[in-house]
Amino acid sequence: MLLARTFISGRLQCSNLAQDSSLRRIRRSVPDELWALLIVGLGGIAVFTVAEYKKVMSGKKQPPVLQYKVKMAKKKALDGDKGQSIILLKEALGLIHDYLEETREDPPGESELDDKDKIKIQKYLTHVLDQLANLSFELQKWKEAEHYFRLLLRNLLSSEETPKDDDGVIEVSLKLSIACAHQDKHDLAVLGFKWATDTIQKKVDETPDATDNSKALLGVCLEGWGTYLLSQDEAAQAAQLLSRALKISKEVLGEDHEQTTVILNNLAKAYAESGKFELAEELAREAVRIAEETQNTHLSRFMANLGTILNLEGNVLKAKEALRSALKLANEAKDEETKEMINNSLTEMDANASQ
Repeated sequence: MLLARTFISGRLQCSNLAQDSSLRRIRRSVPDELWALLIVGLGGIAVFTVAEYKKVMSGKKQPPVLQYKVKMAKKKALDGDKGQSIILLKEALGLIHDYLEETREDPPGESELDDKDKIKIQKYLTHVLDQLANLSFELQKWKEAEHYFRLLLRNLLSSEETPKDDDGVIEVSLKLSIACAHQDKHDLAVLGFKWATDTIQKKVDETPDATDNSKALLGVCLEGWGTYLLSQDEAAQAAQLLSRALKISKEVLGEDHEQTTVILNNLAKAYAESGKFELAEELAREAVRIAEETQNTHLSRFMANLGTILNLEGNVLKAKEALRSALKLANEAKDEETKEMINNSLTEMDANASQ
């Protein structure tokens, strides 16, 4: 029986960093690896084209309309209506495109937009693309997430002001890799994970006063790559990356942080699938203990994985006890996915016992 995996949850992996790291801009002189991530096999960097974004709207479009749509999109997202937020953001993106098209068509010196207005619109563009990409990511709409993250990277790459190892650029690249992985674009996913991890590792190593955000981002990159490898049955290599991620998470975020418990749980799975059951059980129990003390929302899944590890060790009675506890927690949390996983495990264990 294979361990149940939670492959790179869009909701959890980078959501905190999205608030902490500013998504600014990057120099045109980017490394070959990032260009490859953006171009190879994907038909080139997506660009704004009239055919794709031009909206049929009547009347003169004024900045307040754009501001209103962005404001309402934020409100809808905060209210939990992410689908409607995406609709409003797409409308805002259409307005921005139209502004930019009108500016390009104006004769030199006759544009209605001064330099300050152009800078403001570019900031709106970055914000709207960022929101569209991350909302699509959270809703696990991987194709759309990939599309908007690529557009966001294109926008970031259009400036010469930000260094190529900017935390924001690395984070976007990591999320793009995750979106590719969920679409089985594995070559691109691996290339992206490697570029993001190597780039932030070099930055942290070469910067004596590296920020906690950069260090945390390194941990997230290691975890993202390790969890991906775990989903591809490369448990030994996954364990190496997740072990590094765990050390960073404990140092930067703390031993009781939610992200630390997620890494503990994934590392336990990696060790179990590598045949290191005793170490796997130890880490799984630690993840469960912390989750119980902190009322972690992932407790049912952690408990279920502990049960699976105990079963692999041959301790069937304790395994069933842990799985039934996990099932009760999943019922209380109305976590249908975890409930199904646990019931399948219990059914399989009963079938094996009757043979």
